[in-house]
Amino acid sequence: MSIESSNDEQSSASAPAQSATPIEGTVTPSAKNPDGEATGTGTVPKETAENSYDQTFRTIESKATEKKCTGKMNISGDGEILKLIGNCQQVEITGTGNMIIGGRIKDLSISGTGNIVAVNNVEQASVSGVGNSVAWRNDNATTEDTGQSNRLGSDALDGVELGY
Repeated sequence: MSIESSNDEQSSASAPAQSATPIEGTVTPSAKNPDGEATGTGTVPKETAENSYDQTFRTIESKATEKKCTGKMNISGDGEILKLIGNCQQVEITGTGNMIIGGRIKDLSISGTGNIVAVNNVEQASVSGVGNSVAWRNDNATTEDTGQSNRLGSDALDGVELGY
């Protein structure tokens, strides 16, 4: 049995209307309640020319106080914005809400809360605190996370708000 369609019986109702001018742009859908209704609180994505690591590093760097690395450093203050200078051997962060950037840290440990750390090269990162974001560029870092809600890795700064 074969079914053949006749060209005379094509319905124009089933074909979408053709527009002479194409519509360009993007659409961000609104968030929906569990019942499927739109809440009207959709978000507009931000355009970025560089990745979040670079943006965060530069923003912190513009406000940071430079501090030379010593053998073992303990950052126990709250709300400090620091740029660590030199090759750091051991850095321990026990404070809250600090923003730290650096070139190289051999051994990084964080037991504080809500710290943001961006380091170009880290060998070992141990995090036992809560809500810390720690990012690095090298791909051979060893990590240990025994805390809660921490973000570690090259994309750890994605979506992080710096508050200024």
